[in-house]
Amino acid sequence: MAPSYTAVLLPNEDGSYRGLIPAMAGVTGQGPTRAAALDDVADNAGLALGKIAAEGGEAPREEWPPVRTVWVRNPRRGDTSPYVVMIQRTDEEEYRATLVAFPDVSTISADLEDAVSQVGPLLFQRLTEMFAQGRHFPTQDDPQNYVIRVTAREPVTGEA
Repeated sequence: MAPSYTAVLLPNEDGSYRGLIPAMAGVTGQGPTRAAALDDVADNAGLALGKIAAEGGEAPREEWPPVRTVWVRNPRRGDTSPYVVMIQRTDEEEYRATLVAFPDVSTISADLEDAVSQVGPLLFQRLTEMFAQGRHFPTQDDPQNYVIRVTAREPVTGEA
């Protein structure tokens, strides 16, 4: 049975989605819908796992929480809103915390909690700047739309 992983979907500016598995560096997918992006991620995870197995390696494990939530004050209304944060491990064994709603906002730290705590103030700064410019900014809707368990599909082998 193929392992399952947490997949994170990031919205693209054109309305499509790209997905990735934080525990499997380099495994990504794209699609015009969330479902299509997840299908692509699952297919690519299966291919990656097949390659790892062929090379005698072990399937990656989620050894840290791949997603967290930070609560950030909304400068427009003054209340707080939740935002999903994706956590990835870097090649240098550090943690990268990236905001799903703002994929260009991220921090890196040797400590997971430190990386997560740093991303909230960066988001508040971004929201404050956008508010001052009169620009719309997204509030994170249902996190279940962006964080989904995906089971890696077995790669198709053989000739047709």
